[in-house]
Amino acid sequence: MEEAPIHHGPAHHPVPTVPPSDRHAVTLPGTSPPARTAYAFDRFLLIPDRQLLLEDDQPVRLGNRALDILTLLVRRAGELVGKREILRQVWPQSVVEDSNIKVNMAALRRALGAGASGEAFIATTRGRGYRFVGSVLQVRPPDLPGTGSGPAAPTRRLPVLPVLPTPLVGRELQVETLMADVRRYRLVSLVGPAGVGKTALATLVATGLSSRFPDGASLVDLAAVHDPAVLPAVIAAELGLIVEGPLALAALCRHLQGKDLLLVLDTCEACLDPAAACIDEMLRRCPGLRLLITSREPLRVSGECVRRVQGLLVPPGFGALTAAEALCYCAVRLLVDRAIAHSGDFVLCDAQARAAAELCRRLDGLPLAIELAAARMSVQGLANLLRQLEDGVHLLGGRRGAPDRHRDLDAALAWGWRHLSAHEVRLLLAVSVMDGAFDVQAAARLMPLQEDALPDLLRELACKSWLVLDLSSGVPTYRLLETTRAYCRMRLTLGRTRAVEPPHAVA
Repeated sequence: MEEAPIHHGPAHHPVPTVPPSDRHAVTLPGTSPPARTAYAFDRFLLIPDRQLLLEDDQPVRLGNRALDILTLLVRRAGELVGKREILRQVWPQSVVEDSNIKVNMAALRRALGAGASGEAFIATTRGRGYRFVGSVLQVRPPDLPGTGSGPAAPTRRLPVLPVLPTPLVGRELQVETLMADVRRYRLVSLVGPAGVGKTALATLVATGLSSRFPDGASLVDLAAVHDPAVLPAVIAAELGLIVEGPLALAALCRHLQGKDLLLVLDTCEACLDPAAACIDEMLRRCPGLRLLITSREPLRVSGECVRRVQGLLVPPGFGALTAAEALCYCAVRLLVDRAIAHSGDFVLCDAQARAAAELCRRLDGLPLAIELAAARMSVQGLANLLRQLEDGVHLLGGRRGAPDRHRDLDAALAWGWRHLSAHEVRLLLAVSVMDGAFDVQAAARLMPLQEDALPDLLRELACKSWLVLDLSSGVPTYRLLETTRAYCRMRLTLGRTRAVEPPHAVA
């Protein structure tokens, strides 16, 4: 069978530190640029002649098409470059779809991140094109191996995993267990609710295991995949190659055959069915491949090892509690650790121990929510923050620079909310008025459905991490996390408000 062509990224050479005199050799106005020109912006250096992008003097793994797009945008920094022009310049001899631009643009944005100002380097004008918004200097390219009289021998470049900004608290034993799982099973799925820290946990596990894989470990964020047809191309782009067309999956599998690689696929719930089909095919055809995925629900494919990720351990809601006793629970340890980071003089005293425990319980031990709460504590105080949480977790605020779904808890929950069916939304809103656990009969009184439909719907919501299932009594009971309940009640209140407002008042 004919397979889609694979365009490999450039062969990278050992790169010495770029001397400051070369890095800042700016071409003055009115003078002609040298025959070979490079472009410096923020911490990056782009050398088009070498098809090479350096970050802090280290090569960045990107495919040729992505580098061509970056070169086009950088050379016309500040100008809007239309999609048609990008297709004409980057694919001059081919007829390709706009989705090829999106795949490469996603790879570029992952590689570039954000500049020192916190703004993205590439701005999108919806429906029209893209603009490079960073400050660019034309510079003299450094002398690199391979630019002289003879070619340099290429060196092997392994994939690079993201670095966590802070150490994980309370996950040490779980990391060790998951590392053993990945060594034993070819597909391990980390499943859990929004804000529980699946991405950070998967990154730490992959980092700990990367040295065991000759071809390294790599993370692919699937959150931006809106067109399921481009999923194999997105994965391929992260691995430094471009595959195009309907045979992209076959070409990707051909590339991975014979490789000993750990691949982390993050946020699989964004395109669950295509991801499951793609993963099943890759596992079947690529014996050296191991997959660690994060999702709010399992893939349900053959050979999957599912590990539920729970919130951090919180103190019980009864009895006296000292500060030393509270700090035995990792949720409180995380709260105190992050509070000290925001205010160096913070100390958890015995008088505050019970309030800190209550805060962590209300936030279900979710690391994202606890980190946001710690930031607010430095300006509001623990007691005031607890009182304000009565009005909802949205008062915790957010953090800059993170992906939308990791920016605040409301955004994380809204991300999953968009993937629910109408029946699932109605059921969640209905049961959110109840406190504590409930069974099928209690749910039926709030939302009558066919006798066999409601149990299936409840099980599906538990599978998707919206409900917590308890089978300890032999009879299935369900409950909402407090953060989920608060979000559902906010949605319920918003719906009622809009129902009674005049039409002109509704956004």
